[in-house]
Amino acid sequence: MAEERLIDVRKQANLPLARTFDLCVKGISHRLLRSVLTLAVVVLAVAFFMFLLSENALIGATAQGGTEGKRRTEARREAPRPPVQCAHQRDHVGTTQ
Repeated sequence: MAEERLIDVRKQANLPLARTFDLCVKGISHRLLRSVLTLAVVVLAVAFFMFLLSENALIGATAQGGTEGKRRTEARREAPRPPVQCAHQRDHVGTTQ
């Protein structure tokens, strides 16, 4: 059988309530600071990634010479449009006077 070892437990100091509360507040504020810093790093990383994506899209669009945008604009101009009605005409559609 293994030898039993005795653990020597010394008397621990009793802290006043104010000191205990102060230690708790410091621990919470330290954790909160770490959480805020982590959140800031994640937000900056996402912002940087979005900057890279938008820059790549802009470079790709300018490399095409804007031909895709011109085609979309021309297609919108040639598409038939419904007649424009004022608000008074829309309210009385289908009613007889």
